[in-house]
Amino acid sequence: MSKKRKKIKFSISGKTVDGKLVVGGVYDITETYGVPLDMLLITLDESDLVIDWIDYYETALKSGMKSDRILERIKYNIRDIYGVDYSKYVITTLKYHIKRVREVI
Repeated sequence: MSKKRKKIKFSISGKTVDGKLVVGGVYDITETYGVPLDMLLITLDESDLVIDWIDYYETALKSGMKSDRILERIKYNIRDIYGVDYSKYVITTLKYHIKRVREVI
C-alpha cells in the first residue's frame, strides 16, 4: 500500500525586484507538517523563492507566539542559511513593520 503525500501549498504574495516570487504560508507549513524552517529556507532558495517574512511574523503572532521569540527564530535560521547581513536586513525590516503597525493601532 502506498502512502499519498500531501501537497504543500504556498501563497504567492509578490515579486522581488530581481524577479523572485515571494511566498506566504510558510509558518503554517512549518507548524502543520513539522518542516524545519532552515530546511524550508534551503529548498525555497534552490527554487528561487523568497519567504514573505511579514506574513510569517504576523501568522506566528496570531498563533500565540511572542514577538521576541518569532524574531529570534527568524534571525538564527536566516543567519545560518544566508548569513549575518541578510539576517540583519530582515530583522530590521520586520522591526520597522512592527513599529508602523503599533503606530496605527
